[in-house]
Amino acid sequence: MRDDLAIPGFAIAGAVVRKPYGQGAQRVYAGTVLTLEAFARIGHVVKRIWVRDGTVTPFYVPAHVSPDGASGHLIHRGGGRYDVIHGVQMNAEPLSREEAEALAQQPPVNA
Repeated sequence: MRDDLAIPGFAIAGAVVRKPYGQGAQRVYAGTVLTLEAFARIGHVVKRIWVRDGTVTPFYVPAHVSPDGASGHLIHRGGGRYDVIHGVQMNAEPLSREEAEALAQQPPVNA
């Protein structure tokens, strides 16, 4: 089966929740960053529907990037605020673009 979310030359690194949804007894709110593992746990059909209707937005990294040597990825949360993803979310609170770019250049927290 063809993966409708695939972009040639890029790999999905996770997703950002744009509309809140329920996950069992837990609620997942807009602005939540889903790791690749959390995004992968969502069923394929549900994932396609949620991406199409804007509930979640996947983010991609170049497929040739090595996770060990790569810089972090900036995720825009709106209002000029950013998160930095380096395998995991590296910041507890949203950052300005300058702060996020500086943090993205630091080695990952699990290195």
